[in-house]
Amino acid sequence: MRQHAAADLSVLDRVASQTLKPGQNWRDLSDDVLPDRFKKIRRYDATTLLKRLRDDLPTYTITTKFNEATTGAFIHPSQARTITLREAARLQSFPDRFVFSGSHAQIRQQIGNAVPPLLAKAIAEAIYPAVMQDAFGIEVEPVRDSVVVDHGVSEAEILKLHGARKKPKGQPTEALAA
Repeated sequence: MRQHAAADLSVLDRVASQTLKPGQNWRDLSDDVLPDRFKKIRRYDATTLLKRLRDDLPTYTITTKFNEATTGAFIHPSQARTITLREAARLQSFPDRFVFSGSHAQIRQQIGNAVPPLLAKAIAEAIYPAVMQDAFGIEVEPVRDSVVVDHGVSEAEILKLHGARKKPKGQPTEALAA
């Protein structure tokens, strides 16, 4: 399979990928292996950093830095490594026949910045009748009635906040609402 080689890992990424169980993150590592920047993060913030994926749940957002476990939930669910270019492309819904070109960094950028093809298709199908009517005055049958996303999380859980934002010293409260 093309573009399916694992990236070299930093020491911290290697420790995390060898230690964490599926669904665990940086909070499950001992403090002595974490760099100082992690000690400044509130325990309930940044919950996807250094996170091992679970194979029974959807993944988190794929970014351009999916080769670095310290930047998100990119540790493979069962292997001691981050996800590969091809795995990230699959998670973004690119078919295996699609070949990216460029360096690994350029390919990560292409994958991480992409609108997932299946999402683009669903949106295009949903707006097709309106576009045809607006642009050409042609009435066409909808390809689909709606775009439904079943993420398996209740609205209450999506909106649950873990803690209030702290007001920076010397900044008026109104500035936080901006």
